Amino acid sequence: MKARDGEEIVCNCAQPAGSFRNNVEDGASIASHDIEIEPLMIWDLDNGGRWFCPTCKETAAQRFSGDRWRVRTKRGWVE
Repeated sequence: MKARDGEEIVCNCAQPAGSFRNNVEDGASIASHDIEIEPLMIWDLDNGGRWFCPTCKETAAQRFSGDRWRVRTKRGWVE
């Protein structure tokens, strides 16, 4: 499984970045309805759109094309 419901989305610091709203199977793409980003994260429309941490400035989630996302978890990046 690519991601599980409730799995954390992280950045490089201790700030919570978000979590997955539902399970994402290996063959599926991650869509915006699959993730929930914490309100303290900052939305940056440059470079296609990304959510980043205001403290460490690291990207926690980045949009690739359309509604396809790359998201950082404790296990690493998933897309």
